[in-house]
Amino acid sequence: RVKCQDAAMKALELDPDQAEAYITLGSIVLFYENDWNKANTYYNKGMELKPGASWAYIRYMNFLTGMGDFDKSISLGEKLIEMDPLSIAAHNELTFSYYVARRDKEFMDACRKTFALDPDDYGTKYMLAMYYIDKREFEKAALYAGVSDSTEITIDTPYWTLVLFGSYYGYTGNTAKAEE
Repeated sequence: RVKCQDAAMKALELDPDQAEAYITLGSIVLFYENDWNKANTYYNKGMELKPGASWAYIRYMNFLTGMGDFDKSISLGEKLIEMDPLSIAAHNELTFSYYVARRDKEFMDACRKTFALDPDDYGTKYMLAMYYIDKREFEKAALYAGVSDSTEITIDTPYWTLVLFGSYYGYTGNTAKAEE
């Protein structure tokens, strides 16, 4: 954290209009200092300096979704998709905003659009699996999660996959697999 913060501050010292440094500082104060107001200030400054940068939109949208400002996050996401319609990352972040906001119709539409770009997109499959777990539609969740009773969990299984598997197994009553 300190090295990243020092590098961002050095970047601002060299160029006070360095949008990337502001976005980086926003993430640092959000995740390490839990200072949402300061993070918002940094994100806004970065967005102001580089209004067309899709990576900045994605970071800021994620922040806004976390704050519960779904309307602003979704509005930025829709604008980002207009600017960069083939970006899977942009589609995923907008889909995530719809998911967290519990806007089911828009969420499902966004999933379809993302799958049209990449039918194997893991992010969309993950969100759909969680969506169906939330709805207690476990067969559909298993389909998107790629989970079955024969699914082998190893040391190399990614963290988010473990979360998904644990949720699925726990909700379906397979506590031994959930604990594994």
